[in-house]
Amino acid sequence: MDTSRYHPYELEPRAARPVLRPTTYLPVDALPIVAEGQTIGWLWWNDSDLAAQVEPVRLGGSPADPRLASATWNTALADLVARGSLPSRAVELLRSAGPDTVGAAEPNAGRPEAGDARAHVPEGAEPVRLPYRHLLHRAGSPGAVAAPAPAAHPACTQSPAGTQPPAGAQPAPSSGLDAYARDMDPALPVAYAAFETDGEVTGWLWWNDDQQALGHVANHFAASAREADGTTILGEHPWQADLRIPRSEGLPPSAAVRRLMSDEPDEAGHRIPVELPQRARSLAHLREIAGQDDYDEARVRFEADQAEAGDARRALEAAYYAEHPDEAGSPTRPPRASKPRGLFARLSARRR
Repeated sequence: MDTSRYHPYELEPRAARPVLRPTTYLPVDALPIVAEGQTIGWLWWNDSDLAAQVEPVRLGGSPADPRLASATWNTALADLVARGSLPSRAVELLRSAGPDTVGAAEPNAGRPEAGDARAHVPEGAEPVRLPYRHLLHRAGSPGAVAAPAPAAHPACTQSPAGTQPPAGAQPAPSSGLDAYARDMDPALPVAYAAFETDGEVTGWLWWNDDQQALGHVANHFAASAREADGTTILGEHPWQADLRIPRSEGLPPSAAVRRLMSDEPDEAGHRIPVELPQRARSLAHLREIAGQDDYDEARVRFEADQAEAGDARRALEAAYYAEHPDEAGSPTRPPRASKPRGLFARLSARRR
């Protein structure tokens, strides 16, 4: 495949990054994840299979507790393993810092305490060794109680119509970048500052104080701005969780970014250099500079070529079966590339 046709959608090949496996049939070590004293999930891992995952506890068919946010944990695990950590080391970092603070300048700041509503691994918890991870589901959650219904959780409750919250009630804490507007009119001007990963510019944080907006644009030409597949652009930046505090203090986006600037990279190699912010005449212009327009156009070309190749393949198949109608099978069912075998063959014979 001529990747130059799809640049920057497909960058030049780079050294393969380790990929975390979400399943394993080897023995695992597991740690409980708790919130308000309840075990709501398990964090398990196996180094030899390069596997790890956070899985929810479901008692009596109940849904996963919304406080677990297993996708956040699993994304952090995959990122740490892709950067060279063994699953056991990734777990060690997560249990000490939590998934939202991996890559933060102060990874141990704000660690959840016992009884905290945030999901965390209890301090001093010892790993449980199991011959199969499936036993976590079979054994359930020792000492745990069923997760509360979402409406019972403070973050999900709403005051009945016509009522006011109790006197002295505090608003629920903001959740990451949602406190600032993620987007705005692309024609408006923005200030921006570069951020790095291992010395490479991964993207730019942009903001507009008047709009209370703060977001980021990835450097679409940088390998560090891609997922492990080399094509998918990272959807978030490393400081998302750190923006909760300045927003809760009422600081404008510009002050929040200044607080994040540092002369030294964090443990994951991330850094926002201490430099004067730049200005772009519009958010749209910044996105153009960052290669987003080129990336989107290259992706459209790639998908169009894939669709054209698919059409050509189906046309060849149709021509072949037109010449060999005895191999075409049912006219209402697409022909199979190979004959059915085993159980599927027996089921197919019964249908006839």
